[in-house]
Amino acid sequence: MKERIKTFLKDQRQRIIYASARKNIKNKDFTIISNNCWGGHVYQDLNLEYRSPFVGLYLHLPCYLKLLNNLEHYMDQELTFSDTSKYEKADRKRKENYYPFGKLDDIELHMLHYSSEDEAYSKWNRRKERMNWDNLFYKISADNDEYIDLLEEFDKLKFPNKVCLSPYNLGTVQCNVQIPKFTVRNEMSNYSKYFDFVTWLNEGKVNIR
Repeated sequence: MKERIKTFLKDQRQRIIYASARKNIKNKDFTIISNNCWGGHVYQDLNLEYRSPFVGLYLHLPCYLKLLNNLEHYMDQELTFSDTSKYEKADRKRKENYYPFGKLDDIELHMLHYSSEDEAYSKWNRRKERMNWDNLFYKISADNDEYIDLLEEFDKLKFPNKVCLSPYNLGTVQCNVQIPKFTVRNEMSNYSKYFDFVTWLNEGKVNIR
């Protein structure tokens, strides 16, 4: 019973936060470049059309940083597909549950929430056409120590509108927002508890709640 009440109260709190967010969001034509599905959740929570192809997929952080360092080049590449990944973990995961391995030149897109290459190709290109190159927002996240140096590299990029979501209190990453008990589920569904994403989208400021 306690867990059911706790879940109910959490859902009510999120409804209030998202209702307020939809009322207060002024910047509605933005593109989120994210290393995983998080950006898609933001569009959904604000009831906005996807204006980014970076939804329903994830990139391993070495590929993600490589993408950001030459974004226009990679976004000019035709999306192709591969039967194998350079990441052993991804190959194992794909054997358990199929999903398309997309490629832009030498970086990989793990198109986790697409059932076929045709679906992934069609939606990628349709959403790519909606990108607003004059209003880009960049988000990174990591949940293990292996990639802390890449979070620092991301923070040093000469881009505005950056945010890092992580389980860490990182004094070396100015755009970091610490999410306690960090999991992918917690990041996707509970980010608004810790991060004022509306101010970020309206003003480019990273405010921690």
